[in-house]
Amino acid sequence: MRDSQRAFVARALACALAWSAHASRAADAAAPAASAVKPGGQGPLSELRASADRGDRVSQYNLARRYLCGTGGADKDDAQALG
Repeated sequence: MRDSQRAFVARALACALAWSAHASRAADAAAPAASAVKPGGQGPLSELRASADRGDRVSQYNLARRYLCGTGGADKDDAQALG
């Protein structure tokens, strides 16, 4: 690889990393307030669903996991888990 190609790759990588860090900070700033759902997605299904509907990403994951496995008061439903 030539020096000019290495420089281009290094600049592109630096730009990608800077954009990623910026996007992550922006997403954190736009995130809703802390959820009332207990860590690990424990708690009533209705609270988990409400928190997921407000946009809490951890609650969305835990809700999908409950539907996928059919645990925590949720019936096993692949469409709900992946939808």
